[in-house]
Amino acid sequence: MGLVRSWLARHPERNAISWRGGTVTYRQLQELVDAYVDELDRLGASAGTVLAARVDCTPDSVAFLLAAIEARTILVPLDRRSGASSLTAGLELAQAEMLYEVGRLGGTRAADVIVQLTSTGHRAAHPLYDELRQREAPGLVLFTSGSSGEPKGAVHDVDHLLRRFRSPGKDLRTLLFFFLDHISGLDTLFYALSNGSEIVAPDNRSVDNVCRNIERYAVEVLPTSPSFLNLLVLGRGAERFDLSSLVYITYGGEVMPERTLERLTADFPDVRLSQKYGSTEVGALRISPESSSSVWFRFGDAGTKTRIVDGVLQIRSSSAMLGYLNAESPFTEDGWYDTRDAVEQRGDLVRILGRVNDAISVGGERVHPAKIENVILQLDEVADVSVFGEPNIVLGNVVCARVVPSREMDRFELRRKVQRHCRARLAPRAVPVRVIPERELPLAPNFK
Repeated sequence: MGLVRSWLARHPERNAISWRGGTVTYRQLQELVDAYVDELDRLGASAGTVLAARVDCTPDSVAFLLAAIEARTILVPLDRRSGASSLTAGLELAQAEMLYEVGRLGGTRAADVIVQLTSTGHRAAHPLYDELRQREAPGLVLFTSGSSGEPKGAVHDVDHLLRRFRSPGKDLRTLLFFFLDHISGLDTLFYALSNGSEIVAPDNRSVDNVCRNIERYAVEVLPTSPSFLNLLVLGRGAERFDLSSLVYITYGGEVMPERTLERLTADFPDVRLSQKYGSTEVGALRISPESSSSVWFRFGDAGTKTRIVDGVLQIRSSSAMLGYLNAESPFTEDGWYDTRDAVEQRGDLVRILGRVNDAISVGGERVHPAKIENVILQLDEVADVSVFGEPNIVLGNVVCARVVPSREMDRFELRRKVQRHCRARLAPRAVPVRVIPERELPLAPNFK
């Protein structure tokens, strides 16, 4: 019995996934997975086949992803929400040989499974795929966000990713916030299933809908992003909904502003706030926060080593990817992954300052947007802020800020308050030259 099947067999009568008012038990999920494995075999999707699947967070998608792992294919999960151009680009980059369009089943029986598997006409040939096939290991291709250019395809050995889920953890009802084409979504899924926990999958990620699902299902763990948590605070979610079931709120994917963390601590005094750290390239790593109210943490994963070189974090981990499909290796000659995350260190504790690529060079000095945002958020008049650089003929760049005021304010008054506050707390070149009032700052698809 494979590892995935062993998870599902432990607690057959427990609820596995709740979605849109319905519930699938672990026994039903196992039956769906088994049916998919049989269908994949019948349709020729054998071990080593590069299999793309357009998925969402439904029980059907979860079952198909688990079946693809059990069948030891090389899986390429693609978000159902992506448009035709993104789909085509993903299929071509991954050289996907087959494409599955995940349906929405009306029932939960294995007999309801209808596999819509089509050939793409691609022939997948890449040294990283050859490596997986030689190992007879299931593979996974995840795409980076492409914020600095074309998205890169990171190839993982799934057996390596699943090692950390062999030891039992805590059985806590968990909301599946991140999508299944993202390492954070897969980490949430694997952790919950490996512990026989119930997964709650909301059909949209608005603050109100997430809160309604927490209230309805007595969710105990909310894994999400700092940007979403800021919206949760601004939307007074803790006042308008019964969120008393929450035991943990975990966050990651971007720098957590200290002011947002202070507000969360006040709104959720009985909830453990815990930072997560990971990336598409190395997976989600275990860390230990200094405390619920601190952005400092230490790495606690036995399979992970870290070092800091010129202020940048480097990682060596057993869960690291094999490499990129379409880019040079980001590993050093001695095998360390260069995260490009600028960090501060205090003993064995570190805190993330932001991506090296996001730093703004002003007159030859590098300033980190997250540090400036944290200072601006200290103002009671500011609900949200996003700092960015703008080209300048003299200094190379200058600092600018998009600011969502917490009350009606004249734009000139807002600029004066922000600039006065920053001048007293930041170096002159870190003070925003432009302050742009906004009604809201929209979240990107990855909730940043």
